[in-house]
Amino acid sequence: MREILVQWNGFRFSVRQVNLLRRIAENGYVVDAGMDKTIAAPLVNEGLLQRNHVMDTITATAKGRDILRGMGFRIRGEQ
Repeated sequence: MREILVQWNGFRFSVRQVNLLRRIAENGYVVDAGMDKTIAAPLVNEGLLQRNHVMDTITATAKGRDILRGMGFRIRGEQ
């Protein structure tokens, strides 16, 4: 089964990655689950997300937050 890709500003996201980004925008972080590791890994490599190993969470970097805003997500805690 092929993933549908969403393209934005030179970045390509699978639907599952967009759902992950939405959860990060809504919550500020995602508690890392095995499935999220494989979805998040390319975004971590691109410098859009960062993994906090202590709490085992995934959060957006400053660059990632810019991209979330550009994709129309409102980021929790921001006006």
